[in-house]
Amino acid sequence: TIHAESALKVDPASAAAHAMLRRKRHARGALPTMLQHLESELLAATSEPHKVELLAEKARLLEAVGDRGSEVRVTWEQALVHAPNHAAALKGLEVELLARALASEGAQDWEALAVHLGRMADAYGSEKRLAAWLHVERADILERRLGRLDAARGALERALELDPSVGPVRDALVRHVAAHSDWGELARLLDEEARIESTVARAARLELDAAAICAARLSDRARACDLLERAAGRAPTTPSIDRRVLDELVRLHEGDGRWSDAARARRARIRYVTDPPAIAYELRALAATAEKDDDLESAIADVQRALAVDATDPTLVEILDRLLAATGKHDQRIATWLQEGARTEDGVRRSKALARAAQICDDLG
Repeated sequence: TIHAESALKVDPASAAAHAMLRRKRHARGALPTMLQHLESELLAATSEPHKVELLAEKARLLEAVGDRGSEVRVTWEQALVHAPNHAAALKGLEVELLARALASEGAQDWEALAVHLGRMADAYGSEKRLAAWLHVERADILERRLGRLDAARGALERALELDPSVGPVRDALVRHVAAHSDWGELARLLDEEARIESTVARAARLELDAAAICAARLSDRARACDLLERAAGRAPTTPSIDRRVLDELVRLHEGDGRWSDAARARRARIRYVTDPPAIAYELRALAATAEKDDDLESAIADVQRALAVDATDPTLVEILDRLLAATGKHDQRIATWLQEGARTEDGVRRSKALARAAQICDDLG
């Protein structure tokens, strides 16, 4: 230290002596003296990298002194003029701009921070995920602090270009378009995410959400059905999702008069129905559709299965008798009425069933 001080007496501009004294006297109480030495080093610096590192050190010392935010900010800006991608300067200026914006809550200060975050994202262009998230943070400031929705949307779209994978960047854009009721874009984003989602259950849920938006908000029932068909093709996933997908398919197909497609979805849905009367209802509806399509064998099988599940509905026997008669299966008609008579304990119903069987025998000679 003594020799360095002696050197300064000989040559007050000696950068080496100033650097040595700055390091030897390093302490919180000596911060002003360290800054004086650093200023002399800056005046003597000849190379750009050296000057940038000295400016970064100056900014850190000013920050350590405290209450000199403006000088710190100017120093970081000077460092960025010489090295626009300097990591420490980018981060240091971000911290200062954020502190100033939080303290003042002024639009101009938030605008400066948003601009700087955009510059940081450009500087970290090779780090796609980091750059994308910087754009997300920038979009949050633009939307919540400055009310610039279009600019925020642009920042989020740029972020998604940089990181199109499933994750927080895509979630941020989805939340943005949902909050502002952009239903068309929301359906597109959910559809796009479902195609790249590796978890089958989540992909089906995304397609279900997109289909619900298409049907309820966009009146695009055809697109909703396509999305639901894709979701149904992923089954089995989660019972609640699979059941909801099939419920929506049945509702949309029946609403548009596509009875065969509705029957196909309804048949797949039966495995999720546990209540016997509900199962019988579903099977009877399937039988009615099969009969409309002239598929009497399938209709007969559905009604027979419904009777096996819930024999308390007397109309099922009547439907089965009519279908068997249409196909000429009179022996099965007789067996059906005899079985109905044996199944019931009601004397009146039993006698009617036996009388019906006798009538069929009489008609057959």
